[in-house]
Amino acid sequence: LADIGDNDRKRNSVRIYSFPAPQLPAGAMPIEASIGQANVTTLSYPEGAQDAEALAIDPQSGELLIVTKSLGLRLGPGEPNSTALSAIGATTARLYSTPLSSLGTGHAVLRMVAEIDAAKLEQAARQRPAEGRARTLRLDGLITGLDITADGELLALRSYGSVWIFRRPTGRSMSDTFNSPACEAPVTPEALGEAVGLVPMSRAQLEAGEPISFFTVA
Repeated sequence: LADIGDNDRKRNSVRIYSFPAPQLPAGAMPIEASIGQANVTTLSYPEGAQDAEALAIDPQSGELLIVTKSLGLRLGPGEPNSTALSAIGATTARLYSTPLSSLGTGHAVLRMVAEIDAAKLEQAARQRPAEGRARTLRLDGLITGLDITADGELLALRSYGSVWIFRRPTGRSMSDTFNSPACEAPVTPEALGEAVGLVPMSRAQLEAGEPISFFTVA
């Protein structure tokens, strides 16, 4: 469970709460379950405070991954995202990692492992007609969600208005993966898309937005 958002880029560290997955009984919703004791780990970025919403676990490397949600070079150090909403134009998102073994140790410093050309993804999205508020405001370069299949071979990266799928053969680095050609996945028009999940059956994707809404796209 991640507490990594920092719209104003003022937090010295963010928090990860780790605990064993509860056994969920089959049956009608809602389901209630206890998670027991959680370990709290604080994480910091080597360059200082960053805003992020996208997090996943890489099954190939055994690392926790975070992708920043940045308005890029339009912002100065510590300048909040909200000041630049009138001049949307993300340039580069950053991928950070830390070994899963660091969780529960108290504190860890994230390592920057790749830069993602969010401007290139945004430009590709602009080739299509705007659909919904996210596309109208051109928020396709702001990364809000990340997921990886259990075998680690497919990665989904989402923004407010788009989802991109990247293929990663075994052994390919994250930097090479995220800077290789991506396949844009179909999405359901929604106000602000902020989550994506890949499910095993037919490799469909689940999406969630703000206000809260859920969609399934095969």
